[in-house]
Amino acid sequence: MITLNHINKQFGNKVLFKDCSFRIGVRDRIGLIGPNGSGKTTLFRIILGEESIDNGEIRIAKGVKIGYLPQEVISFKRNTVLNEALEALSGVISLQDKMKILEQELASVEDPMEQEKLAKEYGKLQERYTILGGYGIEAEAKQILQGLGFKERDFNRLTDELSGGWLMRIALSKILLQAPDLLLLDEPTNYLDLESLIWLENFLINYPGAMVIVSHDRVFLNHLVDRVAEIEGEKIDIYHGDYDHYLEEKDSRKRILEATYKTQQRKIEQTERFIERFRAKNTKSSQVQSRIKMLEKIERIEIPQERKEVRFRFPAPQRSGHRVVEVKNLHKRYGETVVYQGIDLALFRGDKVALVGPNGAGKSTLLKILAGVLDF
Repeated sequence: MITLNHINKQFGNKVLFKDCSFRIGVRDRIGLIGPNGSGKTTLFRIILGEESIDNGEIRIAKGVKIGYLPQEVISFKRNTVLNEALEALSGVISLQDKMKILEQELASVEDPMEQEKLAKEYGKLQERYTILGGYGIEAEAKQILQGLGFKERDFNRLTDELSGGWLMRIALSKILLQAPDLLLLDEPTNYLDLESLIWLENFLINYPGAMVIVSHDRVFLNHLVDRVAEIEGEKIDIYHGDYDHYLEEKDSRKRILEATYKTQQRKIEQTERFIERFRAKNTKSSQVQSRIKMLEKIERIEIPQERKEVRFRFPAPQRSGHRVVEVKNLHKRYGETVVYQGIDLALFRGDKVALVGPNGAGKSTLLKILAGVLDF
């Protein structure tokens, strides 16, 4: 479907891709990984035609539709949530509008010949509208929006009332509604709560097209991808399997490469010693020249530099009592919105708690209250 052959790309002195090849098939599920700044977003932009390559070849099959979710927050013109989602299918909506105009004209025209003419035109539009799935798009849009966390009462809310996270959910809903042949998703789970994340995961598992996903969510990648493409050291390395298998395979490749490197280094050192020892002897000159040529032809193995790891430690706290935190009958509201109504909570020394809930449920509020930075 999409093939990149021997591409090169650099910005100034920074080389991102050097003689890299990469292929995306019809049903591929690829996890795209690499350190920040390695070129993941640039690769997406190259596939989209928004970024040029310095040399190489890009082949995209005719008629392939690509949907792209960027990492940056997207803004929209003033619109309702549902209507903005439906903008993804503007061609279908345009047909719908034309059909409504014809319906009004048919109701007002009395001339039989004119009625017949309008009816034929309406029939053609209706046939096209049906083929494009027009009668089901609103229900599908609502289903996707609800899966991503919107309530039915939110459908008529205006987009300029929403936070960046909710705008990104609308952007994601529009891409899913379009059902492109290829999804390019750059950190799609960044703005999702757990419930929406699980819904998206299930949706993508059953998605009929191909996808390339950039994500730091290891579990999400494990459930979705069957191939991992890693950008590192100006190359794109391919690993078949999920993310966990990638980690195992990368470690195995590293050990093999290091062993091969040591063997090659020993051979090079032995050859260099022979050259140095017998360079001045005429009886060995042909052997010396042969070994010099051999050294020149050797494709030297390079060991990639280890990524710098960020290490940090929390200072050891004083030993607390057995009951660390206790909350009884906590109430909290913002204006008319009730966040908590009489909740009880106890945390004990050594507890490790996951605080989950939909956006707006009050997770951050509870943490701020426990930290003493917010009154209740």
